[in-house]
Parts: sequence; structure tokens; C-alpha cells
Amino acid sequence: MNLSIGSVNDFKMNGTKKLRSLILRGLLPVLAVLLYRCANPVMPQGGAKDTEPPKLLKATPPNQSTHFKARKILLEFDEFLVLKEIGKKFLMSPPPLERPEFKVKRRTLEIELKDTLRPNTTYSLYFADAITDLNENNPVPDFQYVFSTGTAIDSLELSGILRDAFTLKPVENAMVMLWFEGNDTLPLSRMPLYFPPAYASRTQKDGSFKLRYLRNEKYLLFALKDANANYIFDQPNEDIAFSDTLVPAFYKGLKTDTLPSEAAIENNAALNDSLSPSPQPKNIKTSPVSYSLLSFLEADTVQSLLKREVIGLGHVLLSFKLPADSVIAEPISPYDTLFQVLREVNTKGDSIHLWFPGFRRDTVKMKIGAKGIRMDTVTFVLKKETKSKRGNQKEKAPVLEVKPPQGQIHAFRELSLTFSHPVHQALIDSLILIASKDTLKVAFSFTDSLLHRRAVIKYKPGFGENYQLIIPPGAFVDVFGLKNDSLSVRFSTRPTDAYGKFILNVTCPDTLTPFLLWLMDDKEKILRQDVVQGEATLDYGLLMPGKYMLKAIRDNNRNGRWDTGNYRKHLQPENVWYFKNVLEIKANWDLKEEWKIE
Repeated sequence: MNLSIGSVNDFKMNGTKKLRSLILRGLLPVLAVLLYRCANPVMPQGGAKDTEPPKLLKATPPNQSTHFKARKILLEFDEFLVLKEIGKKFLMSPPPLERPEFKVKRRTLEIELKDTLRPNTTYSLYFADAITDLNENNPVPDFQYVFSTGTAIDSLELSGILRDAFTLKPVENAMVMLWFEGNDTLPLSRMPLYFPPAYASRTQKDGSFKLRYLRNEKYLLFALKDANANYIFDQPNEDIAFSDTLVPAFYKGLKTDTLPSEAAIENNAALNDSLSPSPQPKNIKTSPVSYSLLSFLEADTVQSLLKREVIGLGHVLLSFKLPADSVIAEPISPYDTLFQVLREVNTKGDSIHLWFPGFRRDTVKMKIGAKGIRMDTVTFVLKKETKSKRGNQKEKAPVLEVKPPQGQIHAFRELSLTFSHPVHQALIDSLILIASKDTLKVAFSFTDSLLHRRAVIKYKPGFGENYQLIIPPGAFVDVFGLKNDSLSVRFSTRPTDAYGKFILNVTCPDTLTPFLLWLMDDKEKILRQDVVQGEATLDYGLLMPGKYMLKAIRDNNRNGRWDTGNYRKHLQPENVWYFKNVLEIKANWDLKEEWKIE
């Protein structure tokens, strides 16, 4: 083939154009992707997440300084800082009259002391985990800055655990405080009521606490859920705990397992010299002791009437804050001759139901009072009737409501009827019980002779049986003249193999003091209470399958209930124990346990 010079040049030009076109076609998608990424920023890939807390680089004055006279403290860290809940988490011991002021400037925390410092005193500024980094909120754990206005830093410690006296669960974020002798104003036992402590700390999630940098003293140990943040027990709603005796702090020094023997120290001067930088103080307790405190809320002794209202037909409810004593609830003249009053007190004694049978007026005036409550005159507007109306339905006349046994019940419990109002008249032979192929007329008797609000059917059902109870209309008439509607209910009893059996052998540590033994469900609802002294065997009979708990209480005052403590009377709450395991009752299974309470 013969090509001219022009043809060759044309070929080269065409080839170059085609090459440029191919290059552009290949670059366009790449440029589009690059432009899209520039327009839509994405999280940089790679690199581990920062999980390290800020590190202290420099403290001015230095941490653990002596002869301290500064008014400002600068703490410089290696990251930008944020303070989290500093008002709740910061503690200064001894507590100041005026809290320090905090300012964060990039990587530096500035602390300005507002209060006058005491001479020859070791101060501790405890931040818990309030200091965090800016980006990831990594906290500096248990950060503490310490200084002394004297010649040395106090080096003793005191630790322990705080639990709830009734549940034995750990108490978190409570104040634990120390006072020591050294004032002529008040006895040491009165100090928590009027003055801030010498030292303070907070409990952790597990209830543990530690107070460090203490001087060599014996202390009053006191814990407080401080409602008003003043370090003083001055509110009735503040939970407290206290030690029965003064407690010493201890010198931590070297760990016990790292201390050489006395002979080795005597024979090795170099080793002896190596211990000299932190010599063991003389006459100071060196074995650590963990103190156990039980937190409680003192019993409220101020009585009050919480509620007084008409809640139904001729029915008034009086609710008291505490079990009421010497209650007066009587109509005043001329209502005292027009009204008869029936009184019903609940088991706790803090609620009283007043019933007005056959009342002839809409209103009644009464004098209401009790021990601890000033007598008052109250007017009640009584309801003559209660009617219900739904949609376009006609109003339903009020009736006496009866609550019978229904569903699946226990054969070993009484068949009972509960009435909405006190019963005035009853047809004794009116109840019909259909059991298997038998139809019986069953008798009943009222368990409350005055009010007649509960009746027991005189029939013992068998296990694994089906029943039908028929109550004819008008079998019962209440004090307002209302009658019951016709009622027919079916119920059954469980078979014996649906239950498990449980027997407990228990040994109490004190043969002279009664102990309350509670069988509870897994939500700690009391199912049964027994009183035991010394050793006993308790047969709990048939129990439904499920999980149960056991609790023991030393009943010091023999009143049949758990009692809280009182600081002014120096009374600790009554001791409580829990059985080590949760009991699991299985159907058709026997369980036997031993419990030695210690």
C-alpha cells in the first residue's frame, strides 16, 4: 500500500482524536464520582474510636501540695474538656461554706476557691467522673485533687458499704460523712444535726464508699441521702445510717502480701532504707476494716388527715397518714339524733369507712379528730343513690353487689362472699351449690358481726372439682334497702398434683427474741408470716408452682412487724436476713430446706 505524506498526517490526526476521545470517556465517570464525594461529605474511614479518658498533664499548684495558700487551681489535660453534673458529683472535704467556682478553658479546668481554708488541714477535691473529654465523653474515673494547708498530707483511710436496712440492697449516691471530737459547742452525737462534717464522700453503685486522706482520729460515721445539699440531717424525708460507736481510720501503707518479714528487714539495711520514704505511723490501725452501715428512713410521727370524702351511697372515707389512735367521728347536734353511723377500720388502721344507714337528710355535720389532729367540724353531702348510664341505655337502679368465688380456686381455702355495702337482712337457706351430681343448699355465716360485709359458705370443696353457685335475687338486703340481683357463677378447684410442698427447718441465733419469718413471692409480696424462737420446723403445705423468697426479721420489741431506727434515740433498725437462694416450687414436687440464721 502506498501512502502519501498527507495521508499519513491525516491518519495520525485521526488516531490522536480517537485516543483523546477514549481517554475522556474513561475519565468522565471518575470525575463524576470525585465531584459527588466532594459534594457529599462522608465519615472518614479507618482509625480506632477514642476510648481513653483525658490525662492530667500539669496541676498548678501541684497535686498533694503542702503549705497551700492559693486561691486558684489550674488542672491542664491533654484533651478539650467538658464538666458533667459537676453540681451533683463534686465533693470537697472538709465541706466549704461556699462551693468553689469552676471554669473550663479548652484543655484547662480552673477552680476558684471561695471559702477561707482552715490551718493545718488536708483538703480533698473529689470529682467522681464529672470531668470528660469533649468528643467522646470519656470520663476521668474518680479524679481527686489533694492539698494541705499544713506541713503534711494526712494518709489514713476509711471504707465500707451502705445497704438499705429493709431490703439489704446497696444504696448509691448517698453522702458518707465523718465528724471527730474537737469542739466545745455540741456533743459529737449532735453534730450531724447542726454542722457540716469534717470529711465527706459518696457511695458507688455497689454501695461501697471510701474516705481518704484522713487524720488520726476516731470518727462518728454517718450516711445521709441529702435532700437539700447542706451536709446536715435536718429533713424528715432524708434516709440516714450511723455507726453505733466511734470508728478509727487505718493506715494503708504497703499491701500485706508485699511486706517482708521482720527478720528480713533487720538483716537487710538496703531493704530497710527502701521503706523509709513512707514510714508506718505509730499507734495507728494498719489492718483495713470495712464498715457496714444500714440506711433507713425514720418513722413519721406527725399525724394528719389526708382525705375526707363521700365515695358512694351513704359512704364516707377518712384516710390518715399514720395508723389513727383515739379517732372521733361523730355527728353533732341535731344530726346526732338523725343519723346512725357504722364504722369500719382497715387492717392497717389508717383508713376508716363510715356508713350512714337509713339517712333522712342529704347533708350531715360531724366533728372529726384523732390523736395528733386538731378537732374540726366537717359537712358531708351524702349520696342518696348511685346510677350508671351508658350511651342511650336506661339508667340502672343501684343494687347490692356480691363478689362470689369464681375461676380456679384453692380447695383448702374458705368459700367467701364479699358485699359492696353492709348487709342488714339475709335469707339463710337461699344459697344453692351444684357439686358434681349433687345439688345442695349451703349455709353461711358472717365473719364481721357488726357490718356484715363478708360471709363464709359452710362447705369444704374437694380437689379437682367443678362447682356452680346460685344466689337468688333478694337473698341479701343492705342497710340502704338495696337487694342483690340473681347471680350464677361457676368455679373449680385445682387438683393436688398441681401444687408443690415445702418444709423449712430454721435455727435462729437468739432463743429469747422472737423472729418473724416471711414467705414472699419473687416480687417480695408477703404471703405468710410465722413467729419463731430458737429452732422450728415450718410446713408451708401446698404452694402454687413458682419462685418464692424467705425473709427473717429480729422482732426486738415483739410487735409483729419490722421497725425502723431513730438517730436521736440511738436506735438501729431491726435486723433483716434473706435466705441465700430463691426457692423454686415445682408441681407435684416436695422441697425441704435448712436455714441457720447468722
